[in-house]
Amino acid sequence: MKPGSTDSILTLFASLLVGVLLFVGRTVIENRGDSFAPNRHGTDTTQRDAPKLDDLASTPSIDWAQQTPDEFAQQPAFSAEKSTASRPTQPPATADPLTARTFKVIGIVDGDTIDVLVDQKPVRLRLNGIDTPEKGQPFGNTATDSLKKLIGGKFVRYVVSDSDRYDRSIADVYLGDVYVNLWLVKQGLAWHYVAYSDDPQLAAAEEAAKAEKRGLFADPRRVAPWNWRQLSKLERDEIR
Repeated sequence: MKPGSTDSILTLFASLLVGVLLFVGRTVIENRGDSFAPNRHGTDTTQRDAPKLDDLASTPSIDWAQQTPDEFAQQPAFSAEKSTASRPTQPPATADPLTARTFKVIGIVDGDTIDVLVDQKPVRLRLNGIDTPEKGQPFGNTATDSLKKLIGGKFVRYVVSDSDRYDRSIADVYLGDVYVNLWLVKQGLAWHYVAYSDDPQLAAAEEAAKAEKRGLFADPRRVAPWNWRQLSKLERDEIR
C-alpha cells in the first residue's frame, strides 16, 4: 500500500458518514413537519374539531314587546306590600332618564304605585314627589284608573332616587317624553308630596291645578292623603 493511502480511505469514510447523517437528519425533520402540514383540501388539520358557529349560538331571550297587552292585568304576587324582586341597578339620578332602558308596566296598584317587569321579575315603584288619594278616598279610583289608561301595559323609563320602608323603589317615571309624576299633578289627580319633595315644577303644577279647579282640587272638602291616613273610619265616612 502506498504511503498516504490510509489517510485517503479515512477521509472517504468520514465523507460517507457525514452524508448518511445529513440524509437521516433531513428525513426526520420532514416527517415531523408532516403533522402540521395542510391536508389535501388546503385546511389546517388542527382545526378539524373546532365547533361550528351555530353550536355557539345562545338561547334567544324573551321579547317582551311581543307579549299581549292583556298580560299587564295579571297582578304579580307581593307579600306584605314588599317587592318579590330586588331593586335593579339604576343610572345616577342626574342621568337623562330618556336614555334609560324601558320596562313594561304589568300592574297599577293605585294612583302612585306601579309594578314593572325587570329581567322577567316584578319590581314595585312608588312615584316620587307626589301623593294620590287613597283607595276608598274621593278621587282615589279616578287617579288609579287614569294612570292605568296612561301607562297600563306600556313601556316606561324610570330613575330611582330612594326606597321606602315597604322596600319600594321611589322613582321618577317617564312614558316617552311625558313625566308621569308631573302629569298626575297637572290633571288634578295628585298632590305635591311636600314632606318628601321640594321639586319646583311639582309645586307649580299643583298651584295651577288649584287655580283652575282641576280634578280633586275642585272639591272644597278635599283632604290630602297624608291627613286622610290619620282619620278614623267615622271621620272618613263623614267626608265621603
